[in-house]
Amino acid sequence: MSSSTGSGSDLRLAVVSFATPWGDGRLALLGDLPFELELPDGAAGRISAGEGQAPAAGNGGGETSLTQPARRWVALLERYFAGDPVNFRLDVDRFCAEHGFTGFETAVYRALAAVPYGRAVSYRDLAVAAGRPLAWRAVGSAMALNPLPIVLPCHRVVRSDGTLGHYGTDPTWKARLLRHEGIDVLADAGAPAPSARLVVRGEATS
Repeated sequence: MSSSTGSGSDLRLAVVSFATPWGDGRLALLGDLPFELELPDGAAGRISAGEGQAPAAGNGGGETSLTQPARRWVALLERYFAGDPVNFRLDVDRFCAEHGFTGFETAVYRALAAVPYGRAVSYRDLAVAAGRPLAWRAVGSAMALNPLPIVLPCHRVVRSDGTLGHYGTDPTWKARLLRHEGIDVLADAGAPAPSARLVVRGEATS
């Protein structure tokens, strides 16, 4: 089953699942383009195909029924969650055009896509990289609306004081993903909160 995107494209979303150590996530593709991603339990990201719709061919129907682009992206995501330092090669300009993002948002997502595995940067750093050094609050808003987490790694963007900040509906996921990439996170007793702080080693946030 598929769903219209509302982006103006004649293509339709195909939704497939991918495995993580914390449950299955979902990825929606627009042809060969990753369009939206939802982490397990809806912790971050979203799929706009809608609840109650049948999944795309291949989601639970076996690897052979997936399209070639879907197989490739599922394999990359599962490699990432297995611990490989995957470099996701996303056509950011096409992705942003399909979503109807502004020029500023496109610049922010280009800068975000360039943040390497295992590195954390601040919202201010990302604003500078996007060419708008004073727009760090707007950068935070763009991160909050990111429809493609992991591929566009908003979990690598933290506050200037090293605290994590918010991440979807479950702040434990941000700490989990940073630790997964080898970045230490120091938290008080209990579950990591937005106030949890990076333990800076090597390249640090500013």
